Amino acid sequence: MAQVSHGNSPLLVAQGSRPAESRTKFESGQLPHDALKENQTETEFYYHIRRYATSVMMTAAYGQRIPSYHSNDFHKVYQIMDDLNVAAQPLGFILRVV
Repeated sequence: MAQVSHGNSPLLVAQGSRPAESRTKFESGQLPHDALKENQTETEFYYHIRRYATSVMMTAAYGQRIPSYHSNDFHKVYQIMDDLNVAAQPLGFILRVV
């Protein structure tokens, strides 16, 4: 049964997940560094968590990491998510047009 459900998908075997593991480890090491070095106002920790999660997903999906929460790509991702949130609400698409 496992052979049938997994088939030959390279992402569902240990060898296929190794590149993602190394990227995740790198991002996990970058997170405490950023939180300690770039947290002057002591309120930026939240942005570092968002950057970490976004970077892991972007690296897995597109092979491109997000190096900083000041990055244009970081802000574009969250703008798209905000737009989708508005569009998903009842009549949300009309609110954007008006």
